[in-house]
Order: sequence, then C-alpha cells, then structure tokens
Amino acid sequence: MATDMLSEEGYGELTMRKVANAAGISLSNLQFHFKTREDLLGAVITQLTSAYLEQFEAIERDTRLDPVERLEAVLRNSVAEVKKPRVQSVFFNIWALAQTQDFAREIVDRIYKAQRAVFARFIAQINPGLTAHECMLRAALISCQVEGLMILIPQRTTFVRDLRGIEAELMRAVMSLAKAPSNVAPSRQVS
Repeated sequence: MATDMLSEEGYGELTMRKVANAAGISLSNLQFHFKTREDLLGAVITQLTSAYLEQFEAIERDTRLDPVERLEAVLRNSVAEVKKPRVQSVFFNIWALAQTQDFAREIVDRIYKAQRAVFARFIAQINPGLTAHECMLRAALISCQVEGLMILIPQRTTFVRDLRGIEAELMRAVMSLAKAPSNVAPSRQVS
C-alpha cells in the first residue's frame, strides 16, 4: 500500500495519515510500528529490495545452471524489473531523496552494496582469475548499466524504436566485462 502510494504520488505526498487511512488503521497504530515517515519509507524500500535479493540468491543456488546462465538469469530478472513503471517511480523517488536526506542515502548505499555483492559473486564464479576488488568494480559497472536503463524508458515498459536490441547488447556487454581478463599484474593479484 505505501509502495503504491510512493510510486503513484511521490515521497512528498506520502504521509503517515494517508498510509494509515489507506490501510484502514489508526494513525497511532501505524506510528507504533513506524515512528517516522522515514522509518516507513525504509521498510517499504527494504521489503521491495529484499524480494529482489531473494530472487538473486535463489538463482545463485540453482545448480542446474552454470555460472554464465545464472548471471544471465539475474540480468533478465533485473531488466524485467526496471521496465516496470512502478519500480521506476519508487527508485527515482529514493534516488532523489538520497541527494538531500541521510536516511535515504543510507538505504541506497545498503541496497546497492548488497546488489554489488551478488553480482560480484557471479563474476567470481565466471572468472576466478579476478581479484575480489576487480569483481566488485565490475559488479558496480554492471549495476549502473542495468539501473541506467530506467532513464531511457521513464514510465514505459518498452524502449523507443532506436534503442531496440539494447537488452541483448546489455547482455553482451555484461558478459564481456565478466569474462575479461584481470587488469592486475599476476604478481599483484590477491585472492
């Protein structure tokens, strides 16, 4: 409910009273669970992103898939999510808040740190010759590529005609990055 309100009306319109009314509970009952609007937003974002991380981890445990297939599956899931207008709205709101609000900045940091850790594990499985730091840097670049697709399709579910094929190109670019040899001299590599 609060996620829908955030998506449809934005953070500026997300009030504790509106959420309580929409949920059919008293304001004091809502405030018992969430002391502030920031606490409520934190719970909304945590719930949303926890579902993604659980999907990623389920794919990671799927032994029927090889490491490349697992990363491809996570990427397909991620792209499918960023194409949802509701997801776009929520993330654009939290990104905007993170520019000025510490609580939002902490949420964004936590979300992307967890996402990068998952991507880094996939990369390490695909390319064990990379250092942990290289895996994390490449994971950050992959995260930026996936999340960056949102700016190309604001409140739409498909890309404009001149960007047809961008999803396949994303997959090729990510796989190239994941498989590329280490940039660290062999004597400097640390596992």
